[in-house]
Amino acid sequence: SAPAVVHSLQTAEYKVRGEDGRSRFQCPLCGKLLASGFSLKRHAATHSKQRLRCARCSLTFRTMRARLEHFRLRHPQSAAAAARASSSHQCGVCKKTFATPAQLRAHVAQHERNATRLACPYDGCDKRFKHKSSL
Repeated sequence: SAPAVVHSLQTAEYKVRGEDGRSRFQCPLCGKLLASGFSLKRHAATHSKQRLRCARCSLTFRTMRARLEHFRLRHPQSAAAAARASSSHQCGVCKKTFATPAQLRAHVAQHERNATRLACPYDGCDKRFKHKSSL
């Protein structure tokens, strides 16, 4: 059954080589090849009979992504209110907002990692690199 498959997808047994030689993850239910284990887990939810319900209109969806997109398009006032609520978790560097403090901390850590990287010496190039040999 699909829920059992979703649970067992935590192993690497579904990892295969694509025609291009790159690692892929193959759905055991339909054979679809996906780029990552995360993508395979997300895809596996489409095989589940379990549905996610919209809190505003009670429509149901197979994936969280579909429900979020529905909410953003069909209930824009509610989505705007949610965005305002998340603005308290705003990055001080780039002003991007996050739904949780943990997401903000992870994002700020990216800025900190980038700050320690080496800047490209060419005018107008904003790229940064970990290693001097990559410049």
